[in-house]
Amino acid sequence: MATACFGRRVTSVPAQVLTNVQAIMVQISHVFPHSSLLCIVNSVGEVIAYVAEDITDAARLLELTSAVKQAALLFAETHSLSSVPVLHIKGQTHILSCFDISNYVFGMCLDMHPAALELFDTRDAETMLRPLLEDVTRLLEDF
Repeated sequence: MATACFGRRVTSVPAQVLTNVQAIMVQISHVFPHSSLLCIVNSVGEVIAYVAEDITDAARLLELTSAVKQAALLFAETHSLSSVPVLHIKGQTHILSCFDISNYVFGMCLDMHPAALELFDTRDAETMLRPLLEDVTRLLEDF
């Protein structure tokens, strides 16, 4: 069973907005049952909300999500790009995806059997996520 939590340090997003964001993240965890972590990170790397299957690994994965996004932005700068709105990193049994949403980053880590991961289509995942992430964007756009 997944654990849903709010980050500790961010106070600029009202509690009701975070509750609504959290509800959407739980919906996403049902759409992607192999998700071990879903998180939303602000522009300074603070986690505002997350859903994690295993709370012990969550802190490490949250740090990884923030670090991967920062690395992607540095890479974009070297190629004169201003952003990296979507990023997928595939390993043998995991895929980490980051999506820009308003002034935040939505991170998702999926754990899968290697054969299932090989067949996983990130474009299909983006299509399924798009309406849910648009809802999260609308909720967070003023904060």
